[in-house]
Amino acid sequence: MTDWRVKSAVHGVISVLPRSQELNYLLQRKVTHSVDIDRARAAQRLAVVRDRHVSAVRRHRQRGLEEVHVVELGTGWHPFVPLGLYLYGCASVTTFDIDSLLRDREVSQTMRTAVEAVRADPDEFAGIVPERLERLAAMAERSAGVGGLAELGITATVGDARTSGLPDGSVQLVVSNNVMEHVARPLIAGLYREFARISAPDALLSQRIDMRDHFARADRSIGPYNYLQYSDRAWKVLGSRMEHQNRLRYPQHLQLLADNGWTVIDDQPTFGSPEALEAVEVHPEFLHLDRDDLRVLDTWLVAEPTSR
Repeated sequence: MTDWRVKSAVHGVISVLPRSQELNYLLQRKVTHSVDIDRARAAQRLAVVRDRHVSAVRRHRQRGLEEVHVVELGTGWHPFVPLGLYLYGCASVTTFDIDSLLRDREVSQTMRTAVEAVRADPDEFAGIVPERLERLAAMAERSAGVGGLAELGITATVGDARTSGLPDGSVQLVVSNNVMEHVARPLIAGLYREFARISAPDALLSQRIDMRDHFARADRSIGPYNYLQYSDRAWKVLGSRMEHQNRLRYPQHLQLLADNGWTVIDDQPTFGSPEALEAVEVHPEFLHLDRDDLRVLDTWLVAEPTSR
C-alpha cells in the first residue's frame, strides 16, 4: 500500500523533469506494472464498449454501426475503446489525447489480448464482426503497433480536442471513459461545445465519469471521498500533477453539459454509503451541494445535442 501523499509527491517530481511522460511510462512499466494487461482485463474493457457505447447507439438511435463515425476523448495507453468500436462495426474512430501515450508495445498487446478475449468466449462477444476480428488477429500476429491503427480506420491524434479540426455535423457518437474527471475545469465547457459542433443532429455522447478520489485505488487507508476535505487551494498542492483530478461533483458535471449544448437522456449514477461520506469532514467549499449529490461515486450518462 502506497501512502497517497507519497505518490502525489513522486508525481510532482516527475512532472518537472525533462521527458516526464516517458519517465512516468517507465515507472508504470518497470515498477508498478500498471501498463501491462491480460486477457481478463481485455474482456472487461471490451464488455464496457459493448454494454455502454454500442448499446447506447442501439437503444437510443436504432441505427447500423456501419454508419457511425466516432470521436473518443482520452486515448490512454491501451486503445481498447477504438478497437472495440472497430470490432463492433463502426465506420471510423478519431481518438484524442493531450499526451502522446500510445506505444507499439502496448498497442500490440491490446490487439493481441482483445483477440484472445473474443476467441475465448465467442458467445459473450457475439455481436463482433467476424471479418474484422480476423483482420485484427492478423495485425496482432505481426505486432502492427501504433501504425496498424490507421489500417483499421482509427486516427490517433495528440492535441487539444477543443480544436478538433473535424467538419461540422460529421460525428454520430462521442465517447469517453473516466476522462472528464481529469480535465481542468476551465477546459470542459470548450470540449463540450466542440463536440456539439462536430456532432450530427442525431448524435449521442456516451461517457463514464468517475468522481472517486483516485488515490484510494492505491492507498486503502483512505476512502473515495478523501479529497472532499480539502479546499481548492490546498488541493493544488496536494493533488497529483501527473493525474489531475478536478473534483467536480455530479450536478456540476450535469450543468456543464446543459450549458454547452447537450441534453442528458440517460443517466445511471452510483452512490456511496452515507457512512463513508460522514467519515470525511467535507470542506465548506462543497457544502452548498446536496449531501446525496456528494455521495455520487460515478455515473454513466448518454446525452444528445440540445439543438436536435
